[in-house]
Amino acid sequence: MKFLPLTESFLPQAETLAREQYNRERSACPGLPADMPPYPLGKTLKDAEEGIGFAAVTDDGTAAGYLFFPWVKLNGFFGNCTGAYSPLHCYAVRDTSSLKGGMTRGKTVSLLFQKCAESLMQKACSSLAMTVYAHDAEVVEVLSLNGLGIRCADAVRETALPLDDTVSPEKYTLPAGFSFAAIEADRLASDSEFAARFTELFSILVNHLRASPVFFAEEPWSAADFASRCKKRRSRFFTVFTENGNGREPAGYIELYRDGENFVSCGLAESGCMQHICGAVVRPEYRGILPGGRVSIAAYILEQIRRTMTAEGIGLIGVDCETLNPTARYFWGKYFTNYTCSMHRRIDERLLP
Repeated sequence: MKFLPLTESFLPQAETLAREQYNRERSACPGLPADMPPYPLGKTLKDAEEGIGFAAVTDDGTAAGYLFFPWVKLNGFFGNCTGAYSPLHCYAVRDTSSLKGGMTRGKTVSLLFQKCAESLMQKACSSLAMTVYAHDAEVVEVLSLNGLGIRCADAVRETALPLDDTVSPEKYTLPAGFSFAAIEADRLASDSEFAARFTELFSILVNHLRASPVFFAEEPWSAADFASRCKKRRSRFFTVFTENGNGREPAGYIELYRDGENFVSCGLAESGCMQHICGAVVRPEYRGILPGGRVSIAAYILEQIRRTMTAEGIGLIGVDCETLNPTARYFWGKYFTNYTCSMHRRIDERLLP
């Protein structure tokens, strides 16, 4: 097996490998559409000024795989360190073990990671992350043995499918004293008091992520910054409200936006086929099934999203989940199928050149 620097001349083979990889994942995750979304590796290669990548080729010239880290020297990448990231479209491997100089998929990706990591360390990148397909069991196992651990995932569900076969649609109701509304980001940007109430709720999520076992270094947001961010990404907040002594308060929300987290979800969002969940929180006192209710507030909101997306002709809903967060992992896992996982390794900085 030869390992050559990844260049534009390898793009035709890379796209063929990528389609094989996508179709393999689709066989395990039928929510993904039959046609792979537009493949952006060519643009990524062109735009990456200091990217590190290699192509694996057998002795007879057969393309066996590739791995590319386009984003390097990322400051503060999961710690007080410099890192590099390889997105979903920047890897693919095939089994060439029957060919001269060929290898299994696992061995190929392991050696590709070794080659990339060696070069990245020369650039003082000690925090390395990459996204792969969730059902690519051979690759996930080998990368785990190479010291990478899963920390987040992207998942998908078909909008038209019932949320839960064991719960009939008429049971998605709210107890007395609660109401539902979908709030556009423009409302937060134009109403500072309203923005403050949503920012307070968002702060509960931030504090949850900062605590054990997630330890995610998210910093608190001001109401103005939070409203500005939500307006920029055209968020919609599917929200349950409750009436209390302070007036109408948001008890919980799920935030949806018109973009994605990888080339699959971004392509589907751009074509109008998918919208993406990018945040969810319920006040602690309103979690679980409330007295007089039949489902949790989170499940109720998700059902309203499903109905709204169905009415709007949007066939897929996506979500990205910090798998380090067991609350999120178990909730989304009831309703969505993972199709990616992002893996991370921190290398001992004492070995940096």
